[in-house]
Amino acid sequence: MRLSLPILGAAAPRYLIALGDTLHTPEPRPGLRIIPLARPDATIAAVRYVQIPQWKEMGVKAAHIQLSIGYADLMATLGDETFAATAYLRFTEHAQVIAAELEVLCEPGAEISVVALMGFEGWNWRERFQAALSGIIRP
Repeated sequence: MRLSLPILGAAAPRYLIALGDTLHTPEPRPGLRIIPLARPDATIAAVRYVQIPQWKEMGVKAAHIQLSIGYADLMATLGDETFAATAYLRFTEHAQVIAAELEVLCEPGAEISVVALMGFEGWNWRERFQAALSGIIRP
């Protein structure tokens, strides 16, 4: 007969999940293990259709999420107003679905940070894409 005893005082691990593009690497945080699902040049669609399903397979809840998304999406549309308008509609849909998914995948009170879109100053689509991401952020 084999007995197993719980280790007293041992807390379950807590996680920081990095999603989106690897443009911004998350800073290590005390007490959190980093799970780097972010990939180079990832778009918001990659977060929705690839990275979040990978995370779900792991079966872990996040204490902190860092999203670095939007840069690759904007780069694909830069200078093309018509394409940006079309891409924006898909972008907002993906952002809404991701926000709903995070509610289930995070610990209560988890911190969610979205890395600001840089390098697009003066282009009005930057503000629109950034506003779409603001619905994901929790205070």
